[in-house]
Amino acid sequence: MAYTKNGSAHAFITINGKLKDLGLFAGQFSTTWGFGINDSGVVVGQSTFQSTYHAFVYSGGQIKDLNKLIPAKSGWVLIEANGINNAGQITGMGMHKGLEHAFLLTPH
Repeated sequence: MAYTKNGSAHAFITINGKLKDLGLFAGQFSTTWGFGINDSGVVVGQSTFQSTYHAFVYSGGQIKDLNKLIPAKSGWVLIEANGINNAGQITGMGMHKGLEHAFLLTPH
């Protein structure tokens, strides 16, 4: 994690000795926190913006809100992604129908 000129926290990775900002998806003054990375360089974490929290995944040069990658009417709000293994399975914490639960996402 590093801070930008405007004071926002951004997740980053190091590529060939240089810092690579993972970017934002929730607005200019949002923050990103990287919590896990696998051997392929796929990063997971949390983005915050105006008192909202969303889990993210960074892969192939793009950061994505994990909530946009699950069915819209699932009843879940994925708040943070804490880990990712080499099979691409993501673990984290979210809210399901108003209650806090752990989750495991398995790509197909």
